[in-house]
Amino acid sequence: MDDDRKFEISSAVGTTVFFISCIGIGSYEEAVHEGYESIHEKLPMETVFTSSLVTGIVLAIITWLIVTFVDCLKRAKEKDELTTWGLFKKEVFSKNTLLALTILIVVSVLIAFLGILFIGLAIFFLPLLKGKFK
Repeated sequence: MDDDRKFEISSAVGTTVFFISCIGIGSYEEAVHEGYESIHEKLPMETVFTSSLVTGIVLAIITWLIVTFVDCLKRAKEKDELTTWGLFKKEVFSKNTLLALTILIVVSVLIAFLGILFIGLAIFFLPLLKGKFK
């Protein structure tokens, strides 16, 4: 499997997780957190947003590592003189890999922000197009 395919799979997973987490922020915002029966206090939105961002980034990196390990496993089976662990260490701890992971994190976050922005614009412009605002 080539690096572009690994990058595509990992960024899709990280972006999806972050995007769904950010959509879930709306549900969290509407939920009742205070009252006589509730023992939970409402978390600040910065905390919820940051935890969503960290979760998306971590899952993108974990997905990339799993896909890389599976790729190394397949290549080690094809060539008997190479070990899976040796290939994996060589692939993960290189300068190109660190650069690719940095790009993966940035792209995942940017795609999720664009998705949230487009949904926000759609929610605003659909009533405008239907003539609800004057």
